[in-house]
Amino acid sequence: MPIDDWVASFEPREPTGERLTADRRPTRIALDDHRPSHQTLHMTSADGIERDVAVTAFPLFAHSEEFVGIVAIFWQE
Repeated sequence: MPIDDWVASFEPREPTGERLTADRRPTRIALDDHRPSHQTLHMTSADGIERDVAVTAFPLFAHSEEFVGIVAIFWQE
């Protein structure tokens, strides 16, 4: 499943309720810009419950110039 489809299924929003576009999500920042990102989001979990979740995402490199993916860590605030 593409990362944007997976993340969109949780309806990520700013804590204010504003919809979070893909380019502002920590996972997409780590994937596209190859830099770490952290943010607290409001999202709907798979069980339908609204939750505040902290997300940290960072890029992975096999060598200094060889990008191989990202790691994303999610936890409930």
